[in-house]
Amino acid sequence: MTTPTAPDYRDRGTGLVVFGVAEILLGVFFALGIPLMLFAQMAAPHGPDIPPRPQIFPALTVYAESAVALVWLGIGSILARRWARAILLSLSGAALCAGTLGFVFLCFIMPHMFDAIAHNGPRPIPPGALLLIKVVAVTFMSLYVLIPLSIFLFYRSPHVKRTCEARDPVERWTDRCPLPVLALCLLLGFGGIIALGVLGNFHGFPLFGMYVSGGAGYLVVVLAAALAFYLARGLYRLQVGAWWAAMGMLLLSAASNAVTFLGGDVGGTYEKMGLDRRAVALIQQMFAAPYIKWMIPLSVLPWLIWLLYVRRYFTAPAAPPVLTDGPPLNQ
Repeated sequence: MTTPTAPDYRDRGTGLVVFGVAEILLGVFFALGIPLMLFAQMAAPHGPDIPPRPQIFPALTVYAESAVALVWLGIGSILARRWARAILLSLSGAALCAGTLGFVFLCFIMPHMFDAIAHNGPRPIPPGALLLIKVVAVTFMSLYVLIPLSIFLFYRSPHVKRTCEARDPVERWTDRCPLPVLALCLLLGFGGIIALGVLGNFHGFPLFGMYVSGGAGYLVVVLAAALAFYLARGLYRLQVGAWWAAMGMLLLSAASNAVTFLGGDVGGTYEKMGLDRRAVALIQQMFAAPYIKWMIPLSVLPWLIWLLYVRRYFTAPAAPPVLTDGPPLNQ
């Protein structure tokens, strides 16, 4: 009779359930935000002298995607599925990078932003109220760092990995793609859906300093969404051509942002997109600072570093052997 040996890892089933429930609750929170945004949009004033309302369909799409994804991943975590761990680890890593950069960006622009708010409001804001607004903004933004950090640290544990592999021994589709590439594919897929969500309340968008609207704008948005889906599929298959196409799209986006924000009429562009005059005045005052103008085009640098980092996973297919004239082999 043999004595069963203890596993060489600590079972993290309870932690998977706890994090899964928390993710489901977070998904419910995003789902509840959808009717609130719709109610606010319907309650907004209407009239010929009122500028067009800002686009809320991209925000609705983000909330809907987040709600579905978090509930789905939460259930997968409770069931200790390998695909759930891989997706949560890859996306939380990307969210952690984005949240950290956003927090740093907020710290840079906060003095200028709140100074603009204080001078462009209908009435002066008391210093105490302005300080409270700053504290709330920093606290809220810190959640975009702390939440993905906790998820990332938990799911990257080798004990969590071994627990999922023991409870879900079947190879999953997420096992066929490196996690940094998988995160990029998922974000491109989400981005394509968000681009299509723009069409729900489409006013236009800036492109190389011009404002593109109407039929041309719809066509560009649809093509951008199709390109995002194509790149997500190609990157998942580790195709070198998809990597080069993603690099080209990133460089074009950087060039468009540079032309738009460094030399274009930023305030006029946002006014055409549906913002009221006070918001436009606030944006114009914020972008009067040169370092803020440069931070928008330079925001593509993390994406550039990411693409360069994952380049190692994309190798050209081996060339077929060259047949030379001569006697047949193995004879």
